[in-house]
Amino acid sequence: MRYVNAACVALLVTSACRLDPGTPDYSGHVGLFEPDGDTEPVDGPDPYEPGEARLAFGLFYEGGFSDVIASNGTTINYFIFVIEGTSQLTYAQEPSDDRVEGVVSDQITLEGTPFWGGGFVWNEPIDISEWTTMYVSFKSSDPSFETFDLQVQSGAGAAATNLDPRDYGYVNDGEWHNLAIPVQDFVAAGFDPAQTRSPFILASPGGDAGDVLLVDNLYYTQD
Repeated sequence: MRYVNAACVALLVTSACRLDPGTPDYSGHVGLFEPDGDTEPVDGPDPYEPGEARLAFGLFYEGGFSDVIASNGTTINYFIFVIEGTSQLTYAQEPSDDRVEGVVSDQITLEGTPFWGGGFVWNEPIDISEWTTMYVSFKSSDPSFETFDLQVQSGAGAAATNLDPRDYGYVNDGEWHNLAIPVQDFVAAGFDPAQTRSPFILASPGGDAGDVLLVDNLYYTQD
């Protein structure tokens, strides 16, 4: 199953390198659905080979893997963040057949809130220090996605660690860009992979309602 149930929980993840848009409440959960199954799968830029070490998260990727940390609806979740004190999701999420691998990518459509964000949130830290490279693909030409924060988080109450996807080949030009991001770059910015609370968050202040970002092909390897 590509989309898995997620429960609601409040957790604070802040961006240390961006204008503070107010404290977001991360209690929103994703809308859940299955693709229709009629689309021919795409292998992707680096098809999985049996025996490879590849870590998946049950979302943003449909290829093969050796390990998975999938949402369980209790302690391991994927959230679309909401603005504190409201039930307003900061973006909508739905499948798109414009993809890099598998049968769908995930289309993030902004709601025009002062802040948008979402990602994987783990109640307890998980050690992912053996995984050395994050792979992910993005596509957009909308102004709100000229850049955004690509984040991970470690420790209890720690600020998120931010990287700029433009530093790894992302361009806001309406084409797919396949990024390979050394985990060591996150570590250099303060991330402790042995105490991971989130392996993947997308966030940014601002953004225009209706602007779209496509996300696909997310996994970690031991390169």
